[in-house]
Parts: sequence; C-alpha cells; structure tokens
Amino acid sequence: MRKYTKAPISELIFGVIFNSSVLLKSRILFTLIEELSKEYPIIQTHPAILEEDWIDNNLSVNVDYGKSGFSLYRLYSADGYYLVQIQQNCILLNWVKKDEIAVGKYPGFTVLFSKFKNIIESVILKFKDHEDLKDLDFKKQIKSYSLTYLDRVRMDSNNNSCLKILNLKLPKITNEENDVNPETILSKFVMPCPQINGHNSLTINTANDTHNNRILIVENRIKGNNSLDTIDEWFIAAHKIQVDLFENLFTKEILSSWK
Repeated sequence: MRKYTKAPISELIFGVIFNSSVLLKSRILFTLIEELSKEYPIIQTHPAILEEDWIDNNLSVNVDYGKSGFSLYRLYSADGYYLVQIQQNCILLNWVKKDEIAVGKYPGFTVLFSKFKNIIESVILKFKDHEDLKDLDFKKQIKSYSLTYLDRVRMDSNNNSCLKILNLKLPKITNEENDVNPETILSKFVMPCPQINGHNSLTINTANDTHNNRILIVENRIKGNNSLDTIDEWFIAAHKIQVDLFENLFTKEILSSWK
C-alpha cells in the first residue's frame, strides 16, 4: 500500500540503455515494435534521444548515432497513459498523467515495473530464439538502467509558495517592506549513488501548465550500471533512493497533505 496516495506524480520512466546498437541485430527492434503495437497502437517517430552521463564530476549530455541510430520509435497506448520508447540502444517505458487527470491515478511502482520487466523479458526471449544470438550474454549488453520520476506541484499566488513546498533555503532580496523570494526557479543538483553504482540528477523548475496555472516541476533521474545481480535488485534499490529523496525534499506539511 502506497504511503502518499495523493502524491503529484505526473510521470514515471523505466529505462535500459545498451552498450551498442544491439537491438538492430536480427531486426529485433522491428519485431519488438510489431509485437508491442498490439498493446500500444499509436506509433510516432522522433529523432534519437540524448544520453546523460556523470563523468569525472561533470554531467555529459550527448548522442552517439552509431549506437542509437537516428530514429526513436514512440508507441502509445490507446488511453494515452503508457508510452514505450525504443531506439537501437535503449528501451524506455513511461507512465504519463495528463494535467486534467486527477492526482491519485498513479498505479504504483510495483505495477509499472512489472510491465517494464515483461518488455525486457520479451527482448531476452527474442535473443534466445535466434540461432546467432542465443549464446549472447544479455546482461553484458546492458550499459545502464535508469529510473525517473516527475512531480508537478500546483503553486498558489503567494511568492513564498516554494518555501512551503520544498526543504530548500532560497536566496532572497530584503527591502523596507518585505523579503522578496524567487518566483522562477531553474536548478539542477547531482548526487553520487554508490549503492547502484551511479548518480541521481535532480532538476527543479517552475513553469505554467496547460491551463496557465503556476506549477513546480521536480524531475528526479536515477541512473547506474547493472552491477547488482538482477534487474529487480537494481530498480528496487533505485526506488528506495527516490523515496528517500522525496521525503527529504518536500516539507512535512505538504507530505502530510499527500497521504
């Protein structure tokens, strides 16, 4: 049972990134798309997505077209809640909540991870079905896993609303009448996560939603290599990191309101 049933989760993304364009072998990429299109019938193509890595205390964002190819395939479920993204070197599963949908529709980590794992297990079976790939060590093809949470928190008209939401000390300007705090935030924090042999990239921005309401967008991206024994162990460990950061980032008052 989830502790925060009213948490403002707007998106959850599971991902696996490969060392090479391995999904192009024996056209697995295209047979997987054909198979998934039964459950995710709306298909779009986009440019290949960038990859973010933490290297020598610097955040590197780039794309290697030799591995990724030039096309990303997006497969949407008919209801729009689910999105599978596939390119030659990665597979992502997104659960997405639109702004007009009420908070609390989030199915939970366990349910969504099960859907993602089913896709990965399908890929593994396809490797085993090909004579020239069946002896390939699938785990060695994996460069890293990723788990990303996006929260969209409604803000009020009070300039101090960020202080009511976040456990952060913000800069301010003091004048004769009152303190002026930031109305706009564009920030990024990176923290090492040795338990998953990776890092946590936290982005906090202010924006307007589709109805022009002021919102706070918190994106927490956890990424690391597959040093743990199983995919389950990695994602469970990453989920614990997410929960810990979530409970430390937001104030006790707002956390209580989400229970």
